[in-house]
Amino acid sequence: MLAFSLLALGCTPQTPDPSRLRVDPQPLAEGLREAVRADDPAAWQQWLDPQSGQAVDNTRLFDNLTMLQVSAIEPTGRQRSVAAGSATVEMTVTWTVPGWQGERTTPLWWLVTGAGSELLLLGPAPDDGAWTAPLWVRQPVVAATDGQVAVLAADDPGPWLAAAAEIPDTDGPMLITVAANSDLFAQFTGRDQVAAVTLPTDDGLQIVVNPGQTRQLSALGRGVLISHEAVHVATDSPHTGAPLWAEEGYAEFVAQLQWPQARTEMDRSLAQTLRTAEASSLSGLPGDVDFSGAAAGAAYGRALLAWRVIGEPDAEQVYRRISQGEPGDTALSAVGLTESELADRVDTAAAELADD
Repeated sequence: MLAFSLLALGCTPQTPDPSRLRVDPQPLAEGLREAVRADDPAAWQQWLDPQSGQAVDNTRLFDNLTMLQVSAIEPTGRQRSVAAGSATVEMTVTWTVPGWQGERTTPLWWLVTGAGSELLLLGPAPDDGAWTAPLWVRQPVVAATDGQVAVLAADDPGPWLAAAAEIPDTDGPMLITVAANSDLFAQFTGRDQVAAVTLPTDDGLQIVVNPGQTRQLSALGRGVLISHEAVHVATDSPHTGAPLWAEEGYAEFVAQLQWPQARTEMDRSLAQTLRTAEASSLSGLPGDVDFSGAAAGAAYGRALLAWRVIGEPDAEQVYRRISQGEPGDTALSAVGLTESELADRVDTAAAELADD
């Protein structure tokens, strides 16, 4: 309420007074930006502390920034900590992928040494719970784009760009980042045993892919996965507060509509999952907790079956109402169902599929 009241009164956040800052990173920011835009490693090195111990990190950061198209590096005025002769400062990097219709402004925390405006870069600040470095700071990246979709990957972004190209409508510029390995994926997303996640980050939503879970996927499998995550991006699902059976089931339902040739194989896999002992612990509509437990596969399957019961052309309307906060019974009344009736029909569909 306070923020709303200030906005209504026309108040805006004040930019910190440079004269009151403990260090002034503006010259450093300008020097780093010009070195990157000129693709000049010697100029970049002039702004680095040779004793930093982060030579590998800083070389990788320079390589990645020059691969991206950086238009600005700007101090925000935020300084989280200062020790004798060093500081941790926040500077944003505004970047795009050449040819991409999107643009991101990513806040980064940087370790610097020196005093006043005479600063040198030590390197990216380590994660400390207050911030998480983006993957393009943590790993080498190669970029590719088709205009609407940009992919940043540690090796070949082509297969993921090809998968995204089959999506009928990306509803605006979309970013896909492929982690270099499963450990980096888990560190960045806080998840591990999932193939991909649509993550709200400081510079917007992005799809993050786990190579450990997707390395064996076929082109068809990659297409279904990216279509699923693209639904989360289009619906802004991380911010809706809808139950996971609605979010995950709807995304899978739409992905299968876009890739009908995948349904037979996916139903075969789902039938096997529904026959497991873990799946027998579930009934009706899965709860949010079920999506991270031993029966997670069955939870995703039951969520999909719920949307098959609702079916086209009503699914989009029902999802929209649930995502806007309507109770399940209210949203489902538009198609003549209650949550209890939907749960019963999911049980029936699951039993039929498992017995098939």
